[in-house]
Amino acid sequence: MRKFIPTTALILGLTVASSAQAGVGRWGADLRFVADTTIPQSGGTGTLSVCHLVDFADVFFVPVYTTIQGYALSGDGCTGKNFRGVTPENFAALQLSGLVPADLPATAAPNLTSLIWGHALIVATALGLLFRALRAVSGRARRPRKLRTPDMLAIHSLVAMSQVAIADGRLDDAEVHHIANILTRLTGKTYAPQQVIDMLTERLPADAGRFPF
Repeated sequence: MRKFIPTTALILGLTVASSAQAGVGRWGADLRFVADTTIPQSGGTGTLSVCHLVDFADVFFVPVYTTIQGYALSGDGCTGKNFRGVTPENFAALQLSGLVPADLPATAAPNLTSLIWGHALIVATALGLLFRALRAVSGRARRPRKLRTPDMLAIHSLVAMSQVAIADGRLDDAEVHHIANILTRLTGKTYAPQQVIDMLTERLPADAGRFPF
């Protein structure tokens, strides 16, 4: 017999993800989009989304670390603060009931893209030290570089990370949502998933077939 969880049990008792900020740093709990579900919202309009509930720390909006606590359900596409935590047992029951995509792992875990984005400052620092060491060894003179706007720096960084994401196959919807979320945080401007796809298609035309449409 398949387990059944009343929808009302999933939309009541919502928790609020809280974060703190001090100067250039920000830390706390946050939601990251994973997939859409067929679970209706309490108001009868729209459906809930599956999110990763994470602990994070940012410096100048650049992630220092991100750790996944587990799955959660959100009524606003994982962009707000309200969520309902889901235990592994309840998540498995939702999958058996066909309310949540069956191809999601039973235990919430980061993929390669999430690991890179979640530790972007550490990765960037390591790459910077590596390039600096290589330049010192090669003895090449540094050329003056043109200053770029924060938006362009963020966009070029995200495109580079996207190439890593598609190295193992197709860029899926969850990864596109994640890229859009990080791009919005880095630039302060709202980027929709379709804008990210258009941007990547323009800059990586050879990989256009790997992007969701």
